[in-house]
Amino acid sequence: MNLEIRQLTFGWGETPLLEGIDLSAAGGTMALLQGENGSGKTTLLRLLAGMIPHFSRGRLYTGDVLINGSSIRGNSPKEFFPLIAFIPSKYIDFYVLNTTLAEELMLIEAVLPDSGAAVRERAALFREFFPAVDGLLSMPFTALSEADLRVCLACIYFVQGARLWLLDEPFRQPSPRGAGAWEPFFRFLRQQEAIIIASTHTRFGSGLPVWCLQGGRLYHD
Repeated sequence: MNLEIRQLTFGWGETPLLEGIDLSAAGGTMALLQGENGSGKTTLLRLLAGMIPHFSRGRLYTGDVLINGSSIRGNSPKEFFPLIAFIPSKYIDFYVLNTTLAEELMLIEAVLPDSGAAVRERAALFREFFPAVDGLLSMPFTALSEADLRVCLACIYFVQGARLWLLDEPFRQPSPRGAGAWEPFFRFLRQQEAIIIASTHTRFGSGLPVWCLQGGRLYHD
């Protein structure tokens, strides 16, 4: 897995929110994206996910994002399915298609070219990190907290086979169901050569590189 950001400049209006960002990350990288409110953390994650420009646009956009050498701007989002996992900080239920996690997993079995057995194996592996997900399978998404929805969405992406994980404030409003599970889960993803970028106002783990947005520029360890 490889991610490249090439001279990326973006603004919702004529004034750049992000300017001249140039960075690369290889498989196994986990970075913490930090910055003040309004510094552009969420916008940068959406650019990396391809949500911008394919689902929303600004007035200023130059540069590019490459995933395994392929341009986010120049290719349809379907070209990157199921590589990208985007977990937002809110409105998480907008990112699911069905009513429950059990229904989502059934849909994945029907859509992915993998055998149903392979999909179920990945679901079972996810439950090793988040055992409490069993209690969420049949609960309507509308009845779940944001923290529990975050666990469900992570399960969906993991079962699909995501390799680039983009998480917006994943550690806020912690849930007892996910207590202590995220760190070993991220460690496993890194061992599998995935890339993880998580925006956060708090330090998570130890020895992780920090990418700091300040004045539109990205500074990194």
